[in-house]
Amino acid sequence: MKSEAYLQDENIARALESGTSPQTLQSWRWSQNQEYMVNGKNWPATNADYVNWIDPKTSLIIAGSNYGPKYQLMNPVGKFNPSQPPPNLNQWSDVTFLTWKNIVGKGSQNNGMIPAPVNVLRQKIGNKLTNTVILEVMEKLGKHDQKPKWPGIQLTPDIDEFKAILSTPNGYGAA
Repeated sequence: MKSEAYLQDENIARALESGTSPQTLQSWRWSQNQEYMVNGKNWPATNADYVNWIDPKTSLIIAGSNYGPKYQLMNPVGKFNPSQPPPNLNQWSDVTFLTWKNIVGKGSQNNGMIPAPVNVLRQKIGNKLTNTVILEVMEKLGKHDQKPKWPGIQLTPDIDEFKAILSTPNGYGAA
């Protein structure tokens, strides 16, 4: 996978109204746009694309537009062999970890430990299961037919609603 970094998206920082400075917000794009090999066989690029923003000062990850190899293979624009496996690096969480590691450091501080992000914000959620669970959680919280808007809702690990969100594909991807 090829990575391309470009700095500052002021519109995201303004939209968040979180005090995130455009000077510290970094945008990263990873594209799977090259042929790859799995089990000794070459496969065409999946054209997977991950676009995320990271603010190392506030330990914030913003998941922007993310269409991984598995999604691309299941929803092909090009012609893929139905048996085409995804490349080895194919999860949003893995790509984002490598990006986070590159931005916040390679463990040179904190006794070799890489500091964990404090917040993960997903701009748009397309996963049906995750959206269903979010609506059910909001219903349980008395916010019928509403989706959370920035700055969102705060759930603590000791309640079932937190565990329900964490069990979704978007939840465990961020965990």
